[in-house]
Amino acid sequence: MRKKRGVYQVKRSSKTKKSRLKIIIFGGLFFCLVIGLIYFFIFSSFLRVEKIEIKGAESVSVSEIENIVQNSLSEKFSGIIPLKSLILIPVHEIKADILGVFPKIASVEVNKKFNLDFFGRLAMFIKWVNSGQTDLQSSVNGSNNILEIKIKERESVGVWCQIKMVPAFNGIENNTTTEIIETEERGQCFYLDKEGIIYKESPAMDGSLILVINDLRKRNIGIGEQVISRELTDFILTAKEKLPEILNIRGLNFSIISIQDLRIMTSLGWRIYFNPQKPVDKQIEVLKRVLEEEIKEAREGLEYIDLRIENRAYFKTDK
Repeated sequence: MRKKRGVYQVKRSSKTKKSRLKIIIFGGLFFCLVIGLIYFFIFSSFLRVEKIEIKGAESVSVSEIENIVQNSLSEKFSGIIPLKSLILIPVHEIKADILGVFPKIASVEVNKKFNLDFFGRLAMFIKWVNSGQTDLQSSVNGSNNILEIKIKERESVGVWCQIKMVPAFNGIENNTTTEIIETEERGQCFYLDKEGIIYKESPAMDGSLILVINDLRKRNIGIGEQVISRELTDFILTAKEKLPEILNIRGLNFSIISIQDLRIMTSLGWRIYFNPQKPVDKQIEVLKRVLEEEIKEAREGLEYIDLRIENRAYFKTDK
């Protein structure tokens, strides 16, 4: 007897079909939600920067700063995605561009200001979707997203001048040689802030009303660079503040020879040698004791007082 052969196919239950249908429906809804959120956060005008506020500008151009910000916002990521949305703003690029153009600016702070809270904006977006309006911005009722740029300008503590040593004849000649000496020649001068950064060219000036620092170290410099360390700047500012009272004079001329040699010419014609690598207060205290105890009556013939060796003072007079 021949046996019959056949194929048995299990029928899918209605529950399986319903599960697949639910997956398709919810998957489609999730996809639409993702697309909607992408549009909401990136492409819609709802989060677009509508106003730029510049704060803290005193001597720099507000319009130029606004142009720098607008240029950054007009760019597109990968040539497609606009950067005008508050969540995509290139904050670091804006800061770098402003600081690169304006050495006078010490710091830049970029703040994003939403006119409504996040959930309020999201609710308004959903309402707009259901309303069928074509203009999303009209449903916002005139609300503005603000990009706030806070800047802090550098404040001058004095003038820094580069000094060059140039050869000069002393006018003495003999049959075999001509003696040549070097003299100081003042080069460019710049305004200096408390960080030791130069930010603007300055006319050469002298006097007791403004701090002038002459730097004899050889180097190539540019505006916006730190020419003196913060520590050396603090050292000089402390000396400028305390020495006039101790010496009973106003005119002080500061010259940097090296990182361990700072020389001050007084208006009386004698010099003080400091070591900026050592505490300034201790050196000033030693100077005070020397002036009160050692050379109280002999300042007219004084040539210099050397404080560069810790806890010691050497002085020279012409008497």
